[in-house]
Amino acid sequence: MNTVGDYISTRLVTFGVEYAFGVVGDTSTSLLDSLGKFSPSIKLVTCCNDASAGYAADGYARKSGHIGTVIVPYLTGSLSIANAVAGAHAGNIPLLVICGGPNSTAAGHNKLMHHTINKNGFGAVTSSQCMAGITAKTFVVHHTGDVAQNVDKAMYTCLKLRKPVYLEIACDLVDKFIAEPVAANQVTYSHMHCDELALEVALCDCMRAVERSNMPVVVVGSEVKSLGLTTRRLIAHFVDRLQAAVVIQPDAKGCFNEESRLFAGSLWGGLSSTHVPAVINEADLVICIGVVLSDASTAGFSSPVLTDRDQLHLHVNSLSVVKSYASAGTKVYTYVSMDRMLMGLAERSPHKEASGLLLRKLKREVETAPTSHSSSLSSGAEPAVDPASMFAGFPGSSGTDRRTDTQSGSTIQQSNTALSQACGSVCAAMPPLLQAGLPSLHLLDVQAGIQRLLDRTDVSSVVAAEGEGWFIGQKLALPRGCDYFMQLQYAACDWAMGASIGISLAASCRQKLVVLIIGDGSFQSALQEISTMVRLNLKVVIFLLNNQQEAIEGSQRSYTKVTNWMYADLINAMQSGGCGPDTDAAHIGVVKGDLQGVLKDPMTCLAKPKSVGLRVNSPTELQAAIKGLNSLHSVYLIECALAHGEVSADCSTYVEQIGKSNRTDYGA
Repeated sequence: MNTVGDYISTRLVTFGVEYAFGVVGDTSTSLLDSLGKFSPSIKLVTCCNDASAGYAADGYARKSGHIGTVIVPYLTGSLSIANAVAGAHAGNIPLLVICGGPNSTAAGHNKLMHHTINKNGFGAVTSSQCMAGITAKTFVVHHTGDVAQNVDKAMYTCLKLRKPVYLEIACDLVDKFIAEPVAANQVTYSHMHCDELALEVALCDCMRAVERSNMPVVVVGSEVKSLGLTTRRLIAHFVDRLQAAVVIQPDAKGCFNEESRLFAGSLWGGLSSTHVPAVINEADLVICIGVVLSDASTAGFSSPVLTDRDQLHLHVNSLSVVKSYASAGTKVYTYVSMDRMLMGLAERSPHKEASGLLLRKLKREVETAPTSHSSSLSSGAEPAVDPASMFAGFPGSSGTDRRTDTQSGSTIQQSNTALSQACGSVCAAMPPLLQAGLPSLHLLDVQAGIQRLLDRTDVSSVVAAEGEGWFIGQKLALPRGCDYFMQLQYAACDWAMGASIGISLAASCRQKLVVLIIGDGSFQSALQEISTMVRLNLKVVIFLLNNQQEAIEGSQRSYTKVTNWMYADLINAMQSGGCGPDTDAAHIGVVKGDLQGVLKDPMTCLAKPKSVGLRVNSPTELQAAIKGLNSLHSVYLIECALAHGEVSADCSTYVEQIGKSNRTDYGA
């Protein structure tokens, strides 16, 4: 016989979960103890706070495709984790919140318990009530006989709906024994039910639209991100058959091979990649796979309008066929599996390569355009001159600013004066002294450095935090096999730090780097979890964009200014101090925030597993810091000291468009 806690742990292992996250609390300690007995099949990772534990579970689910599991104490934990749960709901992430509830006999005897709200008696406001609005379903277990069925249903629902689920187990039940349920009564995960008749009719309708079209275009959306590698492979197979151009939404980046000749770039309103508007405008059929059309994903609904052309909308469990002519209207098919639809389309679709040919033509026009020389931003070749000169020509250096749009390969030349004019909001936000002489490290330099890192190093994933991290991330050209994560729809500023923990722990990237791009505002909201990364020896490279500004909230507002910290020194503060029996010697002897020690003797400084914090002030120092990654064994924080208040043109555009959307009367 198993205890309740043993049964929960066993089922998590059965469902493929390798890591569970949590925070210590007296109503959840028995659950945490039960997980410990099943190591190494499933490992427990404790975080500094409940919200970060939820974000870590979210990141693990995004990367691994399995259920993200987080264990919290009653009410104090479940309310603290609400932000993470709501974000998972918005992003279609299978997140299982297991909460240690109050004693199962307390309510019946009118006992007021801690971690509860004393309002009109016990249970007037419960944790499950608070969770009901942000989860797909809540389960509360007060009897051992209900454990097996509710635990299985909770996990099945989580995977089936790709949404968070709340499971509350009374704390006094966890160590009680239950009979092993017979196999016939156990709920096991299977693929979502698919209506075969509806599938066939939907396929026929789709094929008529594809065959009638002259220039179809495929748009891959954020829903695909939560469906795993199988769906991505099916999309690639379908596109290979159709030969149409492929466009992605910003938070679907990484779902399609960016090295493919059919990849056009990202569709994000006025921030779209160079060739995307032309490709979309010429299309007579838009095949949307998992596309979510919100103000965030369209930059304030500024993306090209699709209403004047045929559309196919494939979602997790439905298909919509939208005709451009009014008499046809819209047909909706439910219980139609996205994967099955993609398989059918790949088998039956004819070649419709007009948009692919158009894209190749546009790319050739850019490639053959006369330029003085090609940029090194997206090139994998070693520079022919001193490595420090790879950044020559960027703002703050002499001569012409030569940049490459890494999505399209196009080379843009403009003087520093022209750059200042194009990014007027940047200079407007700077103090007068800085306008006269800009510092030598800029956002474009950081983008170039990260691109070179991706081209040279085995990076598993790029995580972009809300703010400038988003806009740098969109410009990066991802190599094959590199994934990308951002929380666009819910946009919690503290998501990325915690999510990077779960992403790094996911099975596919334990021996690879995870790159986190985060601004100083977002960093300050979640910096505690640096200590978790250090404790676990996670290979996370953090590019901290220090412009002393939360630019995503509007650079002209005085209350968006961020206090300047000595960020690089925080790594030293969060190392193990050598006290206690469990001290890890690998954490002692941190490299301090002085870059000179690394430059003088990098092998000695970085030879042992340790975490590193560095502050860089110039492109040359940034390149030297990136070279130090060759010996990385744990967290590597590079504080990029930017101009005070420097804001990218893309960020300014996005803030302006979202601001307009917030003020629009959509009922007028």
